[in-house]
Amino acid sequence: MCGSNGFSYRFELYTGQENQDKYRLPSEPDLMASANVVVRLSRIIPENKNHRVFFDIYYTTIPLLTFMAKKGIHTLGTVRRNRLPNCQFISEKIMNNKARGTAFEYITVFDDIPLTSVVWKDNKIVTLLSSYCGILPKNSINRFDKKTKRILDVNCPAIIKDYNRHMGGVDLLDSLIGRYKIRMRTKKWYMRIWYHLIDVTVVNAWLLYRRVEVSNGRKPTMSLFDFRLSVSYSLTKVGTITPKRGRPPTSVLKEMAIKKRKPNTSLMPTDSVRKDCVDHWPEYVESRQRCKLNGCGKLTNCTCTKCNNYFCCGVNRNCFTLFHKY
Repeated sequence: MCGSNGFSYRFELYTGQENQDKYRLPSEPDLMASANVVVRLSRIIPENKNHRVFFDIYYTTIPLLTFMAKKGIHTLGTVRRNRLPNCQFISEKIMNNKARGTAFEYITVFDDIPLTSVVWKDNKIVTLLSSYCGILPKNSINRFDKKTKRILDVNCPAIIKDYNRHMGGVDLLDSLIGRYKIRMRTKKWYMRIWYHLIDVTVVNAWLLYRRVEVSNGRKPTMSLFDFRLSVSYSLTKVGTITPKRGRPPTSVLKEMAIKKRKPNTSLMPTDSVRKDCVDHWPEYVESRQRCKLNGCGKLTNCTCTKCNNYFCCGVNRNCFTLFHKY
């Protein structure tokens, strides 16, 4: 279950046992296999808050829309005609002879819940069922006509506009995952699920990063590729110190048994590691190097236990705090 921006809120692994009575809440009726998926995934949605849920033709049924409406959740989805009993729509053969943009609407009441069904002709015939919107107000959209080789204005019902605007969050999530997916050449199903969930988590974190940047009035500057690199680098730096290459002298090996080895200062941490406020502690060593804070460059004996770089940390100069805070 995803939002319109691709953020994944909940998922369900198919095991073949989901429709058993022991996995169904007492207040949930048996709406058949496809509709029960929507019911289970929507348990986290607050009731009577006028939230909207969209789904495709595989899930839409009249009992599902009625059950969701009684919980105060609006729903909309494409529907098969054979799932609409006593359907009054004209046949598809006659509908194909109508002009492009033709639409018909029927309203009914099922279990005290008003429902609206709309059929609309575009390139193909589309049938939708909703518990909160219908054909009005009509809008116009641009479509290319192959016969006249021109772009024409076609009437479009409001229910189509709303469906196209909010539907497709799951497809967007799959698209974002597929750009930089973790490739695993294995036939073990649990390994594939494990790495797929890691991909979903990274995409969710990136979408949260963009949301926070926009809410603070800043433009997101980190792409999904750069974000994955930053996360990977941050995870590799947790609790690790990169040693120097080569075997140290015997005298150094003896000293390493007593005191910690001098950290490597070849790499600078990313902003996510630098400002995460986790395990950054000043430590004084015997050797001295230049302070890594821009604009300082003075000799110091103080190092950061996580960043593995030298920073001034004294009464007159406190480059250590400035580097990890700003």
